[in-house]
Amino acid sequence: MYPRISSAQNSRNYTLAVLDLEPNGVSQVEARGLSDKLRSHISQLIKDRSVVKDRYELVECPQMDRIFGQFELQNTGCVSDSCAVEFGKMLQADRIVIGTVSLIGQTYSVIARIVDVESGKTIRSADRQYKGEIDKVLVTEIPEIGNELISDEVLSGYLSVSDIDEEIKESKTIQFDPNVTKIEKKSEKFGKKSIYDLMLMGSIITVFYFSITSLSE
Repeated sequence: MYPRISSAQNSRNYTLAVLDLEPNGVSQVEARGLSDKLRSHISQLIKDRSVVKDRYELVECPQMDRIFGQFELQNTGCVSDSCAVEFGKMLQADRIVIGTVSLIGQTYSVIARIVDVESGKTIRSADRQYKGEIDKVLVTEIPEIGNELISDEVLSGYLSVSDIDEEIKESKTIQFDPNVTKIEKKSEKFGKKSIYDLMLMGSIITVFYFSITSLSE
């Protein structure tokens, strides 16, 4: 069962913008893919109001690109509080998510935080590291970043769609027991041998019967 959070009476409505993660040691394409995944997961959490205390309205990507285009800016490179405040005002957002994705050796590091545009203060931050392929960062670490930033508490039990699919696959996996297989094969072998013996015995009896009949005549 997933943990659920009851809505508080003093919850507020906020406009939230999620900027692209600033790449450091990874390609711009990879950073954009991770950023899109973060936006998508946060959007899912916002729709599931039982896991979010405050109510959010997400600023969509096309809207952000259009506004940034008017100011001839790019949706990247914003990692400081002052920059977050300026970008938040341009996007008319109450809160804004900024962060970085870095590759150091074989370890990926994703750091993100929510900044309140009015006060310029960091409301919440998340920091995750993973050593391995970037695919795992996309599937597991990015959703956890979203959980830590948006939910009222860390939802370690809140599963993403890919996690649920993986659990379904595992539940359908047939457990292989070599001992059982050996017993089944042994029984099958004995069964076939017994049939062959009966057939041979039947043939002998038949021949013996006809032999006796011929002699009696």
